[in-house]
Amino acid sequence: MKSAVDCPKPLTGIIVIDAVNGPLASMTRYLAELGAEVFRVPPRDCADEIADLAANLGKRFFDLDLAGDHITAAHVIVADYKSQIDLPYARAERPALVTMTVSDFGTDTACSLWSATDPVLHALSGELSRSGIRGRPPLLPPGDLAYQCAASQGAFALASALYRALRRASARVRPPRNNAMLQPLVKSA
Repeated sequence: MKSAVDCPKPLTGIIVIDAVNGPLASMTRYLAELGAEVFRVPPRDCADEIADLAANLGKRFFDLDLAGDHITAAHVIVADYKSQIDLPYARAERPALVTMTVSDFGTDTACSLWSATDPVLHALSGELSRSGIRGRPPLLPPGDLAYQCAASQGAFALASALYRALRRASARVRPPRNNAMLQPLVKSA
């Protein structure tokens, strides 16, 4: 009888490129835990080294200038809207590629230039309406809870898109582009 250690993980053989900076880098960590080989473009800046270390467990780092082979072999590319990866070009080169652009409030909305913070995301989700004592400021949840909820929702969206893409590969149907905005991800969590 095989033990759980001997069984292959569900995403074994899947290659993921992660070019997301900040707390949402943990989105692809979930895929790495499921067996995907995740290649991480090093972050531009790192405000919290411990959180960055936790978000990047199980990932391999590589230089974007040397990424050609990795990108052409990738099944999934996740990038923030400031990334240097040309996603339309990558999709043209590999039609079955699953891509996700991550941004705070979308890339083509009236709020797309806004920057999110954890308290703002909590407030916009409506969950602060039931926290704290009446007449006083609301109590904020500790840490980056909104970002972590959004990361798990984003990982689920990525896994679902990858599943659909793998099922459609034999039919040669191109997978849709995926855009992950923080506010709806936090709201749905």
